[in-house]
Amino acid sequence: MPRRLALLVLLILAVPSPAAPPRLTPAEVEAGWIELFDGETTFGWQATGKDAKLDVKDGVLTLTAEAEDATATYVGPTLSAFEFVVE
Repeated sequence: MPRRLALLVLLILAVPSPAAPPRLTPAEVEAGWIELFDGETTFGWQATGKDAKLDVKDGVLTLTAEAEDATATYVGPTLSAFEFVVE
């Protein structure tokens, strides 16, 4: 199940958006909210699989690998609760 969730998140993140992604407001940051993907770095994400590598191009998290079962997994701070929003 975690692999399916990771793949789903990766696929959703891979869909290019014509507009800049919404950023957290100062109030949200103060309340402890974080973004899972900042659109610029691979921080918080880990690639697994043979020769698996994560890159960011044009704000999109991209996984390249030789293995078909390669995954991108969120390994950032532990989340106790979250909201998942897709436009």
